[in-house]
Amino acid sequence: MKISLPSHLRLHDHSNALDGSPIAGAGVPWLLVPATGLRIGGDINLDRLAAAILRTDSLIYVARAGAGSQALGLLVTGDGQYRWRAYCSGILEWGDGAAVPDTNLYRASPNVLKSDDTIESGVGFRFPDASNQYSAATISKLVSAEGNLASDAVAQVLSSVAITGLAATNVLMVVFRHYTGQNVNGAKVLRDTTDAINLLTLLAADAAVAGDMVMAQILTSQKPGDATRAWSSGRLHKSAAAADLASPGSGALAAWTGAWTLALYHTPGTAGGTDYWAWSVYKLA
Repeated sequence: MKISLPSHLRLHDHSNALDGSPIAGAGVPWLLVPATGLRIGGDINLDRLAAAILRTDSLIYVARAGAGSQALGLLVTGDGQYRWRAYCSGILEWGDGAAVPDTNLYRASPNVLKSDDTIESGVGFRFPDASNQYSAATISKLVSAEGNLASDAVAQVLSSVAITGLAATNVLMVVFRHYTGQNVNGAKVLRDTTDAINLLTLLAADAAVAGDMVMAQILTSQKPGDATRAWSSGRLHKSAAAADLASPGSGALAAWTGAWTLALYHTPGTAGGTDYWAWSVYKLA
């Protein structure tokens, strides 16, 4: 059966809507106009914007029984799971449409927004304090390398990076990791190979045995008041023996600006074997 409306259809009931449920307020009219859409109460509308697009400029209010009830969801035709969904609690979740949504964003406590997953920015993050603003434009990775050292019998540069154009406001951050597999007891040193200066010993010769793990973070910047390099380091040593490398270190050396090469340098110890090393160097502007 087909019903043709020459102009419009008006439904007016003082107590019930089309589905028989009570209407908020008596006398709210429903007006269906084929050319323009559905009007409710004179101030709510729903109409066709374009092919397969429904539009309203009114507020849609969703009320469910509990905070864990889903309020909204989006899928692509053929999906078996939601690509996005929102709960009445305010939790937002995202997925790929094939598996259950696995990424979320929600309010953890007053004034705290939290995710249980990784948040990545292609540009950066901004904080109210301008001194704490670091972004992809102000953090640059100068080098990241790793390797296995089969024998510590020969002094050698494991990895190096050219340092140029440092300003007084720049900070270099070095992250170092080391795992001793078979008593490789040679030292690991940060070295300025341009000026032939050993800057900082990361792992002393003969200080580690098989099973030891060392992690270190080193920050260096121009020393206030002159142009020397100020170093500060912190090291964490999980030792299989009694050796302790946990103490922090600091120091100041010449030549902060200009061109110099920072190297992860290895010097031999008393025994050979195999170990794993890794380092990354970042410039913070």
